[in-house]
Amino acid sequence: MLTANLALAQHILAIYPLNPHNALFLASLALFFSLATFLLFLWMSVGKTGKWLVGLWLVIGAAAAYFMDNFGVLIDTVMLENIAQTSAKETAGLISISMMLRIFLLGMIPAYLVIRCWPSVKQNRLNLASRAKITALVILIMVGIVWPLS
Repeated sequence: MLTANLALAQHILAIYPLNPHNALFLASLALFFSLATFLLFLWMSVGKTGKWLVGLWLVIGAAAAYFMDNFGVLIDTVMLENIAQTSAKETAGLISISMMLRIFLLGMIPAYLVIRCWPSVKQNRLNLASRAKITALVILIMVGIVWPLS
């Protein structure tokens, strides 16, 4: 969501157009994705490796969003298999200045800021029980978001 994933938004809006009937669902979907991302980062950010994992995630997200926006695809398991089978020659044909610029602006710069501004482990120490309580609360909120709309 933070890497300007316009293709995903366009695909969702093609199925659920923005109108008063779908507004609550679309808002809940955005909140659900945000909370799911929060949970992912909550558990990825444990210890000293957290800042590097979050930074890597931002760069990968920016690259994935670029390809989804420019080629109109959604990343799924088949797409990941295709990526693994792509040759270096095919990869070189996909690299462009706009791709590099987008990954730099929406991936590398935010990753750098995350790594530079990450609190020390002593300041950011949430114990396992605290993380479990936060996780339970967020899951309850997510269920509360989905339940009325299903």
